[in-house]
Amino acid sequence: MKRLIKSLQSFSPTSSEHVDLFSKMTLGDFGFYVSDTDAMRYMAYNTYPIAEHAFHLENALHQHRLSTRTTQVSPMAWKSSSNDVIGCSTLYQDEAVTLCWFVIPPGRALPLHDHPGMTVWQRAMHGRLHIYSIARAATSQADASALAAPINGTVLFDGEVEGIGHTIPASDVLKFTPAGSSSGVLHEIRNIDAAQPALFVDIISPPYNQAPSSIPCGYYTAEPLDATATLLPSLDEDCGVRHQLKAGDKVRLHPRSNYSGPAMDAFVRIG
Repeated sequence: MKRLIKSLQSFSPTSSEHVDLFSKMTLGDFGFYVSDTDAMRYMAYNTYPIAEHAFHLENALHQHRLSTRTTQVSPMAWKSSSNDVIGCSTLYQDEAVTLCWFVIPPGRALPLHDHPGMTVWQRAMHGRLHIYSIARAATSQADASALAAPINGTVLFDGEVEGIGHTIPASDVLKFTPAGSSSGVLHEIRNIDAAQPALFVDIISPPYNQAPSSIPCGYYTAEPLDATATLLPSLDEDCGVRHQLKAGDKVRLHPRSNYSGPAMDAFVRIG
């Protein structure tokens, strides 16, 4: 982890060093965390017993409920119920790049969201994920109304990904690159396991909400242009992709102007 963060401190999008180090990460490298709330309490009162609230991410991912029909846990369940909210942590960020992880509970999703003008490197590291990737058409950045207007898109990828918590070949790191500064890729990432949480990690350049680019994260719904597309059953209400799609399908992307994203618990790495 330290070597990857050091590499990102001198980040170059054309370098392969960060991709190689990213591919060598294991679950054990992620270390210990506390909730954002506990971190704030410790900053306000340095006598706050923060160590009592710390957990090791790899260990937490393997804690499940004894039964999906009860709340009984062994020894404590973490993000293993559809009633839980998404967990996230930013491990490093500057004006050029960010490194972050997300833990998605069973049946939940990180809804369809955009990466305008961004390059994303992605790894699934635990659990089973279904990923939709959609390339959006370029829009005129000079036209503010374009941000609220529907956009045409093409499905790039629709498939399941198995999390791998050990070293993988650098060529297996997923990479999504925009066709231009006014285009980009949208993702929806769902946990399709019935019992265990799923973890994925992103390197994103440039980052969201960071000067000088200050790119906001927008959420969308995808309407298939094929009127015969099959409606998917039993989806998380946050999902923006609600029809069965495949690579090459054309969609109409509608901004969710009154939606600010799913609830999330933020965590801070402490070692």
